[in-house]
Amino acid sequence: MKYVLKTFVAAAMLFISAALFSQASIDRINSIDKKTTAVYGDAVALFKAETSKNVYLDYKDDAPLTRGMVALMAAKYLDLKGSFMYNIFGTERYAVKACVAENIMDANSSSSDLMSGADLLEVLGRIALVKREAE
Repeated sequence: MKYVLKTFVAAAMLFISAALFSQASIDRINSIDKKTTAVYGDAVALFKAETSKNVYLDYKDDAPLTRGMVALMAAKYLDLKGSFMYNIFGTERYAVKACVAENIMDANSSSSDLMSGADLLEVLGRIALVKREAE
């Protein structure tokens, strides 16, 4: 299990561009990793590091981060088409289903699940792997 977690953390580090690996960035990643409940601003900061695509949602930076928020950001970033309902409605609920179809999130994921910092980094690692496979 440790190997799997290390793989996801390493992939998450790839997701966050190498240009950001200053000590301050590493400290920020470590502080996010330790959070019991991450906030939307944490996800935005990590996504901003990787993409110029508009994957930002209409939430306050200090809003508790849900799996649905991250799924919607991931679906926009990766341009996921794996869920017919997501393609029609574009909601968090169906974005989670699209992420499940791409093995970014577990099958028992719910859009209302709160995410810890470690959960966020794990999902970012999976996003990085999917993005790498698509290239």
